Amino acid sequence: MKLTQTLAILRHIARKYNLDGANTQEKNDISLMEQQIYDMNRAIVQITYDPNCAKLKEDYIKGALPDNLKLVENFIRDRAFVAGTNVSYVDFWTYEFLLKIRTLVPDVFNKFPVLVQYAERVEALRAIAAYNKSHEPQLFNATYANWNGSF
Repeated sequence: MKLTQTLAILRHIARKYNLDGANTQEKNDISLMEQQIYDMNRAIVQITYDPNCAKLKEDYIKGALPDNLKLVENFIRDRAFVAGTNVSYVDFWTYEFLLKIRTLVPDVFNKFPVLVQYAERVEALRAIAAYNKSHEPQLFNATYANWNGSF
């Protein structure tokens, strides 16, 4: 089998390892968050490579980003993970996105304590903690991006 799209790969691994929801409600919640993170990530990528990045970034940080982070925070508020008590593939993608926000605009990220705690929960997962200790810093975007950072 050959898969080349990020979400297709994530979903395939999720199905293989039962990280795609235990019931219909969990599957729906996972799908909803997947699409929310997709939209938010796409917005950042478009800004990152736009020649008007500085202006677009300023507007995004003041408007859409906090509004969208509030939506995610409200969704996660009383949950350990996106699907409730069960870890799913979308938790890893959500964590990656939040890591990007925490790195690029920490002052915005830190205004959302539920998301800070959520990111800490994901980071505390054994495999994530081991990876974070062992990997070399990597850029989020290509070296020619107008907005970048590494973790």
